[in-house]
Amino acid sequence: SGTLSDPITITLAAGDEARFEFYCNQYCHESYLSWQEIFVPNTAWDGPDISNNDINFDTGTANNPLAVGIYLGDCDMADYSITTESNTIDIGQNAIENQGCIWKDRNSVITGGDLSGSIGYNDDNGYAAELELSGTTISGFETGIYKTTSGSLFMTDGATVTAGDGGIGVHTKDIDVRVIDATVDGGATGTGMLIEDSTY
Repeated sequence: SGTLSDPITITLAAGDEARFEFYCNQYCHESYLSWQEIFVPNTAWDGPDISNNDINFDTGTANNPLAVGIYLGDCDMADYSITTESNTIDIGQNAIENQGCIWKDRNSVITGGDLSGSIGYNDDNGYAAELELSGTTISGFETGIYKTTSGSLFMTDGATVTAGDGGIGVHTKDIDVRVIDATVDGGATGTGMLIEDSTY
């Protein structure tokens, strides 16, 4: 009839194969068969995206040592990272606690309550997670960032970390550290950055 039939789509599981036979009983010189592979759309998950939120606590709760702004834990770091952007976190201490997740932040503002012993970002474990801060601002904690044992820290694009009274802005040990176009500030009586036993 001079027309083409509708395409037939076959989905094969991994390890399977397709076989076909083509029969023709008339006008065979006008018939033809074509086939092509259809690529499956990429449905890989990039991970959670937490953006444009205001995270704070009621009066009194802000000073509770058990209160945590964002808890990151038990991630499959080979498959995804957690991305946060333009969030505002106001909490006395424990703004971010990380137990095994890659965390990438852009332009969030994290502010503590100037409490003795407080930590803004706490990553004191052996999960080897990566931490990337781009334009992030952390202040109001005795220690702004505390990351040890394994993993890496990358600060860039105007990221700023300021120590509380007598504290440390960024304190790392046994991790790789890169700081490009960022600011660390020890305040009047503290230390801007303390890097111990870094291999990079």
